[in-house]
Amino acid sequence: MTTDTNCHLGHWPYRAVANADAEGLLRLLDRHGVEQAWAGAFEGLFYRDCGAANRGLLTAIAGREERLRPWATINPAFPAWEDDLAEALAAGMVGVRLFPSYHGYQLGDACVRELLDALATSGTRGPGHPGPAAVAIYHKFVDERLHHWTCLVPPVDMALEPLVAAHRDQPFLLCGCALPHAQALAETIRTGNVYFEISRLEGIEGVRQLIETIGLDRVVLGSHAPYFTMEAAHLKLTESGLSEEERRAVLEENPRRLLSA
Repeated sequence: MTTDTNCHLGHWPYRAVANADAEGLLRLLDRHGVEQAWAGAFEGLFYRDCGAANRGLLTAIAGREERLRPWATINPAFPAWEDDLAEALAAGMVGVRLFPSYHGYQLGDACVRELLDALATSGTRGPGHPGPAAVAIYHKFVDERLHHWTCLVPPVDMALEPLVAAHRDQPFLLCGCALPHAQALAETIRTGNVYFEISRLEGIEGVRQLIETIGLDRVVLGSHAPYFTMEAAHLKLTESGLSEEERRAVLEENPRRLLSA
C-alpha cells in the first residue's frame, strides 16, 4: 500500500491551509496515487491539552481510518500525558508524534525517556504487533523565516543517539529533517530502528543522496501535506531517478515495516 508518512489535518492558526480536512486530504492522495496517509492534528502543536486535539482528529477521520491512519500528538512534559497516551492507543492511533520545541522540552529530558519506557511496557499496537508504537520526532515544522512573530519556534536539537541506544526495539520516524541530519546520524539510523521521511530534502537528487547515506530500507515518503504541496515530495522521487524497486521500497515496503517492526 503506497503511503505518505507525514500529513496533517485541522486548523493551522497562522494562515489558511487548503485541503486540511479529511475530504481535501483524500483528494490529494487520489491525485497522486497514494493509498494511505499517516495524519496528525495541526492543533496538537498548540493546544495545551493534546488529548483534545487527538479526539478532534479521530472525529475528523471517522469512517476513513483505513486511508487516514491517525497519529497521536503527545506532550510528555504536560501533566497526565500518560492518560493521553493510553486513550490514544486504546482508540487505535497507530503512532505518537513529538514536537519538543512547540511543547517546551528537549529530547534529552527525562520526560522523553519516560514516554519511551511507557511505550516499551504498555504501548503495544494490538494483536500480532507486540512491539511499541512508532514515535515520530519533528526537527522542524515551519521554516524559521516563515514563523509568525508571536510564535518563533527553534528547531529541535536532534540528539537521537542516547534514545536509540536505550530503546533498540523502538521504531522512530524522523520528520522535517534535512540531508545534513541524515549524514550526522547515519550510523544511528542504520543500526537502530530509525526511518527518515523526505519532505525537507533539498537539492538535486536529494532522495538518491539520502539512500546512499542511510540505506534504501530507511527512507520513506513524507510530503508534510497540506502545509507543503504534495507535488513537491513526488517530484523529489522522480528527479532522483529511482528504479521501480526503489520506489516500491520508499512508498510501500518501508512504511509497512515501520509500523509492523
